[in-house]
Amino acid sequence: MKQYHNTIHYKFLILILCTLPFINTSFIIGSKISITLFILILYMFIMIKNLKYIKIETDDTLLILFLFFMYMSQVINYKFSLEIRAITQLINLLIVIISYISFKYLIKNTKLTIESILNLFFKYSSYIIIITLVFYVIGLVNNNLIFKITHAINNSGSFSVGGIITSFEFGLPRLNTIMPEPSFISFFIAINIAIGLSLKDNNKILLFINILALILTIGRTGYLIFLIVVIYTIFTKNKYMKIYSFLISILLFFCTIYILNTNMLLNIDDSFRQRFESLFIVTNFIKDNFIFGIGLNGFYNYAENNNLDFHDIYSLYLYLFAGGGFIPFFIFISFLLYNYIYTDRKYRKIVIAIIIGWATLSAYNMLYIWFLLALLRTKNE
Repeated sequence: MKQYHNTIHYKFLILILCTLPFINTSFIIGSKISITLFILILYMFIMIKNLKYIKIETDDTLLILFLFFMYMSQVINYKFSLEIRAITQLINLLIVIISYISFKYLIKNTKLTIESILNLFFKYSSYIIIITLVFYVIGLVNNNLIFKITHAINNSGSFSVGGIITSFEFGLPRLNTIMPEPSFISFFIAINIAIGLSLKDNNKILLFINILALILTIGRTGYLIFLIVVIYTIFTKNKYMKIYSFLISILLFFCTIYILNTNMLLNIDDSFRQRFESLFIVTNFIKDNFIFGIGLNGFYNYAENNNLDFHDIYSLYLYLFAGGGFIPFFIFISFLLYNYIYTDRKYRKIVIAIIIGWATLSAYNMLYIWFLLALLRTKNE
């Protein structure tokens, strides 16, 4: 089998993956399909020449079974007349699964180590984050200019274009330029911090810049990931610290439940209110449709029919459970646990960061996440 010794191919591939969440430019405005995605797919096809050598492994089988049962759930719910939105979601799932398997194949055919690949990813992502910080500073002076630039970069409609939010939350503007969604950019930065903390020789300056950028996002998703990763990093040094960490976590959990109440959380801001409202609604859907779910488009239809001011389930796990039912949900969780177990211990905090992030976001089609999962799984064989 031909080995791809030329690291330029992989450097370019990683660069595309790092820029993919940010640059959503399209020839067709509002198409939701970016040029960057086309470039990624085309470049992967060029790199993959020996398709016959791709082997389906246990984790791949889990994903294929997951997709099959998700499809069966849609068939049962829509009685063979799938809605366009549901079909689109199934196609997106198919794309990420094919991408995951392809990433594994490409990773197996390079002599680059996991440390070197992660180091490249960390550096490229950090450089992009520095650019967002520059935009952030410019936006403090000329917000309208940043809005126009962000709108031009993200004309595919993949994100709700907002530039730098002019409304000050918690007394500060939010860092969300280039990638207009604060939750997504805080997720991206928190994952990059987890990578930086996993590297043997990380760049302390770049790590500090990432942490600063995360703070400026005011993104609770990123804050939660960062907190869990830091706790994991500190309390996995020895078995006694693990026990201590577990007990402290239980204590903090019950203290939080005691101090906070539902009404207080719902009154913090619209985002919190929407998240908790969706949680209550989805919980009832799961109880009433435990086996087959309500279909991937079920919650969206419910929100439309009931004039809700949100249409998303703010957790990938709840989204899959409510949409597909217990079986595909269980298979997907098994896939994540399988990847966690087969990841080198020193890199497991990256998998934990991904797992925690998906608990607060329902976006499963972030291909850089699937690349990291494929990398951590493959290079530990």
